[in-house]
Amino acid sequence: PVTRNLPIGWAAIGFTGDIPKTAKETLKSIQNSWIYVRSYDAANQQWESTIVNGGQGEKAYLYPSKGYWVYLETDNILSSIGL
Repeated sequence: PVTRNLPIGWAAIGFTGDIPKTAKETLKSIQNSWIYVRSYDAANQQWESTIVNGGQGEKAYLYPSKGYWVYLETDNILSSIGL
C-alpha cells in the first residue's frame, strides 16, 4: 500500500478506503504511535468528538472522503487502506 511519513504531533490525513472502518483498523500501521484523531465539521463550524487510541478507537468509525487530524507521540509511517 501507499505510505506516508508522519511526524510527532498533529498531522492531517485522509481516509483512503471505500467503506467506513474503525479507527483501530484504519490506523493499524501506526497503532503504537497515535493518541488522538479528530475531524472538523465545516458545515456546522465545529470539531467532532475526539477519538482516543485504546478507548473509543475500538468502536468509533472513520469515513471515506473525509479528512482527519491525528496526533502522534512518535514519528511513524501510515499505510493506506482499501486500495
